[in-house]
Amino acid sequence: MTDSSTAPLSGRALDAKLAEAMGAKWDGHFLCAAQGWPLLMVANGEGDRPTYSDILPHYSTDVSALEPVYEEIERRGLGTEFTAELSLLIWPELPDSVRYDGYAWGILRATPEQHARAALSVLSQEGR
Repeated sequence: MTDSSTAPLSGRALDAKLAEAMGAKWDGHFLCAAQGWPLLMVANGEGDRPTYSDILPHYSTDVSALEPVYEEIERRGLGTEFTAELSLLIWPELPDSVRYDGYAWGILRATPEQHARAALSVLSQEGR
């Protein structure tokens, strides 16, 4: 299920794509209000590469910012898909001899970036 197009994304670009997958709209300058969010301002950076303001949640680096993402996954009924996707992302980092309990611990200890990547994958594919 892993979408290879999400793999190169990291940092604020990953955060922005996840916001879009949750319903924010990108028009080149702003992420427009979605789901009651305030307007997410985006400043122009060097050339065509925007820099993202701190109003955009730091999904990929702050686990507390992921709560609305989990709520959206639950609202869409994608909990099983999210867990499966997260498992695929962390599996390479777990030892071959890991037992079920260790595997569950690995899922619990996945990084915010891994959670953001898994969420982006399932939320993006839902509309396809």
